[in-house]
Amino acid sequence: MATTTKRHDFGSAIANMIGGQDTAINDMLREVMIHNANTFARIRDRLAARRARREAYNELADMSDRDLADIGIARTDIPAVLDGTFVPRR
Repeated sequence: MATTTKRHDFGSAIANMIGGQDTAINDMLREVMIHNANTFARIRDRLAARRARREAYNELADMSDRDLADIGIARTDIPAVLDGTFVPRR
């Protein structure tokens, strides 16, 4: 009586498993890259806003008290003007 050995084809199962892992890894890397891009965009935007605020502060601080009074603010009002919390006096 001849014995036959059953042959298993693990190659295609392994290839499918690896293919699924590649897809999962690619999806995860894509999410990480999008998150990093968003983080860098937020940092860029915050730095630009900080720079604009500093430039506006310097411009107002360089004005004379008389020039500031002409536009309706006092020197002590400059931070409130830049924060958007300034309430004009009547």
